[in-house]
Amino acid sequence: MRWCISRIGGYSIQQTEWVVRCRDGVDRAVQFRFRWVGQTYVLVVSDVTAQRQLEQDLRRLAGSDPLTGLLNRRRFLEQAEAVFSAPREAGALSMLMLDIDHFKSINDAHGHAAGDAVISIVAELCRQVLRGEDSIARMGGEEFAVLMPQAGPQMAMALADQLIAEVSRAPVEAEGRPIAVQLSIGGTARCAEDGSVFDVLARADRALYAAKHGGRNRAVFMS
Repeated sequence: MRWCISRIGGYSIQQTEWVVRCRDGVDRAVQFRFRWVGQTYVLVVSDVTAQRQLEQDLRRLAGSDPLTGLLNRRRFLEQAEAVFSAPREAGALSMLMLDIDHFKSINDAHGHAAGDAVISIVAELCRQVLRGEDSIARMGGEEFAVLMPQAGPQMAMALADQLIAEVSRAPVEAEGRPIAVQLSIGGTARCAEDGSVFDVLARADRALYAAKHGGRNRAVFMS
């Protein structure tokens, strides 16, 4: 419910907004605006459902990656900072950084449409394998990030290994030709020395670098 009071021409305008369930069972956002005009009480009732839905859609689009529907980098960092700022008593916090191995070679050999298809498949497998409470983002290009509240190193690495296995088994083709897709993953967990979520992110990125240079198609956890 929304409520505000403003002054126009010396008269008080009051406004409130409720979600109302109609006879057909559909919820509608209804705005009520009322004021005294002389001795008359004027009430204006407006259905603002479409406006509120548009606002919600715009907020969602502003925070999502257009190709995959995952969070974009900006929204992910906003969420990560909020979770990191919560009291440590809230529990463990882990982060994964993911990178599609040899992605440039896939683009060069099969074209950008195939590259986009690979990114979309990896995004969907992330949704399937990871938990509902995990925040998944496409950080740019072929790189993804996962914020995992209430997950310690053991759980984070188990899910990382499962995701690598699922991606490697995914049947991906371009013009009838199979495409081998592999992931490298770097992981870390929040520690007492971390001053901000960017410390966690940087450590996860270093772990990803170690996974890439350790042979790829693997997960490395760095404490």
